[in-house]
Formats: sequence, structure tokens, C-alpha cells
Amino acid sequence: MKKIFLFIVLFLLSFSLVAAVQVSTSKTEYSGGDTVTATISDCTGTSIVRFKNPGGDTVDLKSGEGSWSTSYNTLSDSADGKYTVSVSCTNGPAQTNFCVDAPGCISSFNLPAPPESPNLPSTSNGGSSCTPDWSCSTWTFCGPTSTQSRSCTDLNHCQSAKDESRACEPCLESWICSLWAECNAGNQARACYDEHFCETTNYKPGLEKGCNQADPLPPPARISSQLPPPFTPPSAIAQQSVWDNYKIYFIGGAAAVLLAALVLLAIHYFKPKQVAYNLNELKQWVRKEKNMGTSESDIRQILKQNTGWNNEEINSAFESLKQPSRVVNANSA
Repeated sequence: MKKIFLFIVLFLLSFSLVAAVQVSTSKTEYSGGDTVTATISDCTGTSIVRFKNPGGDTVDLKSGEGSWSTSYNTLSDSADGKYTVSVSCTNGPAQTNFCVDAPGCISSFNLPAPPESPNLPSTSNGGSSCTPDWSCSTWTFCGPTSTQSRSCTDLNHCQSAKDESRACEPCLESWICSLWAECNAGNQARACYDEHFCETTNYKPGLEKGCNQADPLPPPARISSQLPPPFTPPSAIAQQSVWDNYKIYFIGGAAAVLLAALVLLAIHYFKPKQVAYNLNELKQWVRKEKNMGTSESDIRQILKQNTGWNNEEINSAFESLKQPSRVVNANSA
């Protein structure tokens, strides 16, 4: 039993590893004017992809569903160096890097500094030496690991580029939301993502609301026009537009049909029926029809539909015709 349980746990762990979110680029080295293709795999639900330049500033923002691909043109930003592609999905974040006009910018990180050239005199002897001039990006947001990082490049090329990290305060959520999508069936939706990737939802703004309702709380940190709102199917918008434009005619037509049906029913039930004047006339008519070969059931049906005689009177007429006729001799005493 323990072996079976252990096998199930190992299987679930291996499945979770396989299903981890992944983001990759078509290559790692690019020049100005190239197009970077980023592929997102094993993402659950809506994913937000952000491209950041070497200074840590967001230069492009995209959203998609499931496993998908997007592109970024390196002419969108003039900075050279290591760019970061980060993706945030329901089942976790992921990121990768690529270089723009900076060959080897990724592999050069975290390498030991090269030794000083033996041809250059050291500062202790009073001679000139290569003095690093570090240019660093801003610190990244404090993420779920409570650490921040940044990239540094030596402008004098004395030493290789490097990454630095430091501890930070607990992760603080910062939700960025798109504009509200068009009104559909009385509701509106929007897309939101946490730019700090805290993996918590304590301050996540509402994603849906009624078309005429105020924005739900809590509010987002900011609204981004770069982040597209959720896609609304054109068919749903078209159906809503047809109903809004012609609902008066639809309601009026239905009311006219109902009124016509009520008028026809009233005519059918209140139409004056032909009425026989006396019982003798009824008997004579029945006798005539029977002599013509009309069946008793047909005669009854005709009388019910076309005269005012009731069942009792009709039965009485048939019974009287069944009795033998009596001949009364007026002269007998």
C-alpha cells in the first residue's frame, strides 16, 4: 500500500513539473530591427507577457490564452543589452532573456572578473589603470522570494557585466488592469495582472461588473491602455445590437399576433348558432335525415355544431321517433 501511495505522489510531482509554465524566444542574440518571437507553453487561462529593457522599464505588453506566441521588434527601444521576457499565468510565472546589440550579454553574467592586464601598471605604483564605470538598471520589484535583482554593465569595459541581488520587504501586490471591454449582455470585463508577481490575490481588483455599475473595489494600481481588454465575440455584440435596435418591433409583432388569436377565439365561441324553433320541427328534420341514410352519430354531430338544441332535447327527439305511432280514433267512445 505504501509503495502505491509513493508511486502516486511521484507521478503527481512529475506531472506538475511537466506542466510548469515556460517562455522561450526563437534565439538569444538579436540586432536592431530584428523581430523577437516569444512562445508561451503550458499556461492555464489568460497570460500576461511583459518585455523589459536593460533598465527594467516595460517596453511592450501582450496578453493571450493557453499556449500561444507573440512578437517584439527590437526597434521599439533604443537601449542595448539584456532584455527580459516575463509571463504571468494562473498556474505560475516564468521568464527568459535575450540580448540586443550586445553579443554574449547573457553568458557573461555571473562570470568572475577578468584579471588585470600585466601590461597596465597598478594604482599602487601611481600609474594609470582601468577604472570600472558601472551602469546598473533599477532594482526589480520585490517578488515572492523576497529578493530584488538588477543588471550592471561596465561602461569602460574593464570588467564583465554582472547581476546583483539583495533581500527586500515582503512582496507587495501592484495590479495593472486594462480598460473595460464593450458592454455585452449587461456585463463588462477587463484583464488584470500583478506586475510584482507576488502570487497572492489579496488586493486583486474585480474583473467583471454591470455595464452601469461603478468600478468594483479594490481599485488597481493603474490602468494601462497597452493591456488589451478581454475579447468579446462579435456575434454576441451583433445579437445585442439587433435586439436593442428592433426590440420595439419584436414586442409589437408578438402583441399583434396574440391579439389576433384572441379575436379568432372570441368569434368562434360567441358566433350565433342556428337554432331550431320547436320540437316537432326537430323530429321532422331528424326523420328526414334518417330516411336519407344519415347515421345517428352524424345527425347528432350536425345538431350540436349548427343548432341550439341541447343533448337532452336531441335525445328526446330520437326516443320519440323510436316509439310506435298511435292512431287515435276520434269517433270511438
